[in-house]
Amino acid sequence: MSANVVTSTGKSMSYIRNASRTIGKIGGNARSAVPLLIECLTDPEATIREHCAEAIGDIGPSAAELGVPALIPMLKDENARVRRDTVRSLGQLGEAGRAALPQIRELSEDPEEIVREAVRGAVQRLEGTGPGTVEPPAQPPGEEKPKTGLWRNKGKSRIG
Repeated sequence: MSANVVTSTGKSMSYIRNASRTIGKIGGNARSAVPLLIECLTDPEATIREHCAEAIGDIGPSAAELGVPALIPMLKDENARVRRDTVRSLGQLGEAGRAALPQIRELSEDPEEIVREAVRGAVQRLEGTGPGTVEPPAQPPGEEKPKTGLWRNKGKSRIG
């Protein structure tokens, strides 16, 4: 059903934008929507291109096979927000996103700071040196994990 929402004609821009964002929030289970999101990357409205690029990245590595080749040309989009979300999305597509590292790095000189910032994050993520790629420190032996504060009295009563 979500596939028809994205490609329906006569829908408002906000309707299509919200549909693409919702599809992205589904994550890897929305892989079947990737061809329709790719189709919308050519929309004349920058906001639609931006959110469809974002949704492809939000779907994650399961979108990579189709998503990476479709997103690479979007790195040259005239709109800075589209370029930013394209860079971010390529950084979310895992190992396959590494194929775009040369093109992503070209944008490190982009005139817009939002794009340059996205480049820094995507390069770090794809190279395994940035946030989201570093393993948390190991818990010292014999030390208990901190309590969340949601339960007290050994689970007999809930706080909040």
